[in-house]
Amino acid sequence: MFIDNSNIFRNLNLVGSDFRIDYKRFHAVMEKEGAIWETHFFATEAIDEDYAREKQNDFYNFLRLSLGYNVHTVRLKTREVRCQNCGMNWLSHVEKGIDVWLASKMLILLSRQAFDTCVLVSGDGDYLEAVKEVRNMAKKVELVAFRGSYSRELADQVTKITFVEDIASEIRMEANSRASSFIQTV
Repeated sequence: MFIDNSNIFRNLNLVGSDFRIDYKRFHAVMEKEGAIWETHFFATEAIDEDYAREKQNDFYNFLRLSLGYNVHTVRLKTREVRCQNCGMNWLSHVEKGIDVWLASKMLILLSRQAFDTCVLVSGDGDYLEAVKEVRNMAKKVELVAFRGSYSRELADQVTKITFVEDIASEIRMEANSRASSFIQTV
């Protein structure tokens, strides 16, 4: 399973403003049809606040230690942005490289015959060519995405699609969950 956390995090509000995923429950739902061999979780690291970074690291450690996930992180890049209208400059944080890293890992594992079914948790159309290659090698691809934010071209290439909205009640993080404090800042 390949999880693009940035894509997931950006779209949580499509389910509800307070919706957060309980990854232990999510993993259990994904394993209903068979064991997940390995999970790769791709995410960015917080830059500024030490408190946010600490909570984020706690969450990533939870994924590693409790669920056995392979967590891959990259630091956000800082770039200067200039307003076209007023000429004002400011610094912005941008994610670079997550999509390429995830797609590369997927194709490396494909070349090693590491899976028969690839589960991609993201609706990002940037994965289209990687997914096509997985399908060209006669492998199945299951997509988990948000109904309101997924590439139709990507969905046309997969063997199964699960919408987060359809499993939301099964994977919702309870407000009193210990892990809920971790994911708020991720």
